[in-house]
Amino acid sequence: MVQAMEAWFLADQDALRQYYGSGFAVNRLPGDPTRVEVIPKSDAIRGLEDAARDTQKGKYHKTEHAPDLLAKVDPVAVRAAAPYCERLFRELEAAISLQNESSN
Repeated sequence: MVQAMEAWFLADQDALRQYYGSGFAVNRLPGDPTRVEVIPKSDAIRGLEDAARDTQKGKYHKTEHAPDLLAKVDPVAVRAAAPYCERLFRELEAAISLQNESSN
């Protein structure tokens, strides 16, 4: 199962702190950042909204914040905290490798 991207964001709390800056309340984030795939989507979103509420950017907004956050989170941290994410990327890497081999 591929989890909501908001759960993936929770795996890199340093990136969240840097993105939102002063006022970001990491203690409002739900769950264990080393096991993000067990965090329900609604909890992940609500946690991001609550944690970012008092920042200059304001509470988390999917269409305004998610593209920037996706570019900033550490993929190594996300892959370590999300086994299905790791599996997805391994499969994609294998498919790309096969495509490159067949092109040569």
